[in-house]
Amino acid sequence: MWSAVVPVKATSTGKSRLAPPRGVPRQRLALAMAIDTLAAVGGAVGFDHVVVVTDDEQVRELAEGRGSRVVADPRLGLNDAIRAGAAAVLALPDGSTRAVAAVLGDLPSLRADDLVLALTNAAAHERAYVPDLAGTGTVLLTARAGVELLPRFGRRSAALHREAATPLSGMPIRLRTDVDDQASLLRAIRLGCGPQTRAALNEAHWT
Repeated sequence: MWSAVVPVKATSTGKSRLAPPRGVPRQRLALAMAIDTLAAVGGAVGFDHVVVVTDDEQVRELAEGRGSRVVADPRLGLNDAIRAGAAAVLALPDGSTRAVAAVLGDLPSLRADDLVLALTNAAAHERAYVPDLAGTGTVLLTARAGVELLPRFGRRSAALHREAATPLSGMPIRLRTDVDDQASLLRAIRLGCGPQTRAALNEAHWT
């Protein structure tokens, strides 16, 4: 029994390091990637067990339209956003009996089955995490029911999470491909992006 917390930065200011393909507005691409990520997460745990932390009105409307809970981003950084989402999970009627997974909101190639596989493996550990492809960042952090999540996202987050969580090996590359720059976007395109990201890129004839 899992609940997922997905932090999504306002698309008007998010992805500042990403130089989108010519003809694709950064805000449009950031929104598309967030929607595809949320679709995969909802497909894995159920949309009613997804808590989205955001101040983006479009993301809010789309998430609530699918039955997910939305809480305001405290605007104190990624870790505080995740903590706010985890607190919202506990406030749900069955929140205290559910394991919690924090999933980054910029995984446009993610599929529900990828996340199900990771969560199945994570269930064997008090806390677990999945590093990004570079091995330095983190794309997924989990905690069993009743265990504090302890998010430490940011620089060298994989090393920091290893102090209190178990790294999961052999996880799908689609889960480990977060998009922060053009190189990672090209990698996600090769893996196959979700429909919203494909549509945004198709508008500029990039797929």
